[in-house]
Amino acid sequence: MPTYDGLTSQDVLDATQAGVVVLDDQGGVLSANPAAGQALGWVTGAPPADLGVGVLIGQPGWIAPEGWSPDVWTAASGARCPVSYTARALPPPSGQGWVVTFVPTTHLLTSAEADQASQDNNAFISALSHELRTPLNALLGFAQLLEMDDLNEDQAESVEQILTGGRHLLSLITATLDITRIESGHVPLELEPTRVGLLCEQVVALMSIEAAQRGSRIEVVSPSQTDSALVDRGRLRQVLLNLIGNALKYGGPAGVVHVEILTQGPWCQICVSDIGPGISPADAERIFQPFQRLAGTSSEVGTGLGLPLARTLVESMGGTLELEGRPGAGSCFRVRLPAAGHADGADPRRSKLDEAVRGRVLYVEDNEGNVRLVERLMARRPEVTLDLVATLDEARAKLSTTTYEAVLLDLVLPDGRGEELLAGELDDHPTTTVVVMSGDQPGPALRARLAALGHSFLAKPLEIGRFLQVLDEAVNRPAARALR
Repeated sequence: MPTYDGLTSQDVLDATQAGVVVLDDQGGVLSANPAAGQALGWVTGAPPADLGVGVLIGQPGWIAPEGWSPDVWTAASGARCPVSYTARALPPPSGQGWVVTFVPTTHLLTSAEADQASQDNNAFISALSHELRTPLNALLGFAQLLEMDDLNEDQAESVEQILTGGRHLLSLITATLDITRIESGHVPLELEPTRVGLLCEQVVALMSIEAAQRGSRIEVVSPSQTDSALVDRGRLRQVLLNLIGNALKYGGPAGVVHVEILTQGPWCQICVSDIGPGISPADAERIFQPFQRLAGTSSEVGTGLGLPLARTLVESMGGTLELEGRPGAGSCFRVRLPAAGHADGADPRRSKLDEAVRGRVLYVEDNEGNVRLVERLMARRPEVTLDLVATLDEARAKLSTTTYEAVLLDLVLPDGRGEELLAGELDDHPTTTVVVMSGDQPGPALRARLAALGHSFLAKPLEIGRFLQVLDEAVNRPAARALR
């Protein structure tokens, strides 16, 4: 080892504040400097002999990447240590292996601290989702009501623009919250049979203005108009918006975007293809990594999060998203999703006056705009009596004296959480169906409880046709619920 006036390179390494770990080609730790030992809880700079890097970071078979990357390593005590690290191959003639340099980005988190941080983060996301979606529910809901009326051409176009802009804003809010949820490992889903061709046509209509501005066109090819998949409609809409938007951006001027839908066996497939320059095999997987953008695409606005989010959403619905690259001949992104035997094609325009639906409904909601919207909707069900309350206490008082076919329940109320009624008073009403309506997404436990009891969940902003369908089913099935 060379020396400089008595100073060795080991002295320099020992004085370095960044942690430095030398690994063999199997990921085993050969040596480490004192900073690494201090950061990861070792008594000395040398780690325990049986502590390989797979154990160190909790990922057996770890392959060190080139370049700085964020990660969470596990210290000797079991505490989690967020770090930013880089790895470089050992130069010859040192042999095969890696030199890993890392810097802790925060203090060591105990398991309890990490769990509490996760809970706090989830609570923040939930509250933010509720606050953002609640005003949008009134905006989109009343616009959908106007859409049902007899409008002249100019009025209908104005309402369509309100709905288009509102739904686009909703997609932006949803995508932003989803990124945070995915990082936390929480991606709520509402899977239901969905007519894929109809959904694709809705997305194409939304993208038509951008296509026209680029001089491009979008073609939907669906040999069978009944192709359906078991998906979360909102999530699949996000995926399609991203894939079709990318095809318009990178397919070249005056291009053509093909959206082809085909059911093969247990899978419903959607292929979004363009006639642009295509993507090389070397970039085929990189584009699915966060913040990765290809060379030559910087002129287009983007965050580098769209495709990673799209793949995560597709996989969370039990499907796959793959690129079928054709360098020089365009790209095809193929989505494979579980096929469904039946899809609901509820259309708000079909939600006319219905006097056959009869019963009594309690709506527990403190937002004035949402209350007015449901009151207007109930005018289409004149034989349904609607009682309104704004708090849990008022709901309990009503439930103690009145039998309801259905209860429409918000989750965030002035005096507590809506699910308190599910665990209390509503247990004494076996013939009452609960429809939770909230911008605050329920967790897995609540979703499971709703499903087990035959209840429903509707996310705000409401789709009017879907709301009326769920309401009709809830009001008409109390006798069936009594037999459960």
